Amino acid sequence: MRKTFYISILALFTLFSCSNDNENNSVIDDIENPIASIGMPKKIYMKIDDDSEFLLYEYKFDGNKINKIITGNSDIISSYIYEGNFIKTINNVGSQNNSKQEYIYDNSSRLKEILTYNSNNQLSSKTIYNYNNDNSITEDTSNYDFSTNNWTLYSNKIFFLNTNNQKLSEDVSFSVGFEAHYDYLYDANLSPFSNILGTEKFYDLFFDPFQYSTKFNILKQTITINNSIQDYNFVNTYNSQNILTQSKVIRPDGSTLTYRCEYY
Repeated sequence: MRKTFYISILALFTLFSCSNDNENNSVIDDIENPIASIGMPKKIYMKIDDDSEFLLYEYKFDGNKINKIITGNSDIISSYIYEGNFIKTINNVGSQNNSKQEYIYDNSSRLKEILTYNSNNQLSSKTIYNYNNDNSITEDTSNYDFSTNNWTLYSNKIFFLNTNNQKLSEDVSFSVGFEAHYDYLYDANLSPFSNILGTEKFYDLFFDPFQYSTKFNILKQTITINNSIQDYNFVNTYNSQNILTQSKVIRPDGSTLTYRCEYY
């Protein structure tokens, strides 16, 4: 579903700027019971490099449940349907294409499957989660190419830092022969998305500008491909309450992604 290429992962996750900001890059080792609480994200602005315009993500909530996300000038409107406290369906209506994701959970309330349908209601992607004895998770995804009538497969094994679904590393293997290893380093402050009900069941946040964590803010992502190591460093800025207001991603080629966040 994600990882159409490893760069696409980078185009999505943490945030923002305030006149009384300060930097706090303390590293998280193992936080089982975070006690801090932050508001809900209202608007997130994403900018590629220093001279481009910001792309706006606007968030609507019903209490702590995400209700809707409006991307750009209503280019994409994503609506969220809950079943109890679980996110069940996401309907995406866009100027170009529509799509839908359905989330299926097992008897232990763990995420089991994600099904993606295109604008013709045809199954275009399927992700299955298997929970291993070593507390890792295997994520098997099949993406369908309608032009060739072929499925592309990749398998992803996710290792965790703690019980907060805090990803420590991932090993990804594609059926086309592409393999990659991902390592993650976080700080100790809660992310803008940590209070959204239902996201604690997810291992990737498909609806926010980053896709790394539901709890904390990323400081560094290291990608290893064929013995080539690429580091993506995140320069995070916080306000006086240690709430993330800006994140600037410095990519290996020196280009940047900048994110700013406003809260309700």
